[in-house]
Amino acid sequence: MKETIEFIDCHKNNWGDLQVQVSSKLCGFLKLGKSFKVSFEQSKTPKQLKAYWRLVGLITPYMIETYKGQINNTEDTSNFVKMQCGFYKEVKAKSGPMLIPKSLRIANIEELKEMIEKLLFICRFFDIPNYELTKEEERDLNNRAT
Repeated sequence: MKETIEFIDCHKNNWGDLQVQVSSKLCGFLKLGKSFKVSFEQSKTPKQLKAYWRLVGLITPYMIETYKGQINNTEDTSNFVKMQCGFYKEVKAKSGPMLIPKSLRIANIEELKEMIEKLLFICRFFDIPNYELTKEEERDLNNRAT
């Protein structure tokens, strides 16, 4: 059994309620008398995903031109970046194993940051103007990934 308690934009005035929620979950597991694991992971924010899709949108016209017939839209560009970063799963098919890009929903912050770095590299490669992350996007990525 896997349970997740998600804390989004944890402000100090909510800490008491959050502490109660975590404590009661933890006490519930302790009462079961079985082994369990607690882990902490930083999740991505809507701003980080917006930065990802903004960069994907910037490079898509260049990717369509370069990979004629293989990349036709932003989703194809996103999948290309995911594959380049190893963010895929292997599935078995009748024709043999296939690599399928994973959904961004399951990406952790480190994986998303790696994909954004790849997008920035591609922007520099194509010499795309005005691709840089805004100060806010940069701050959000760096503060959450430490």
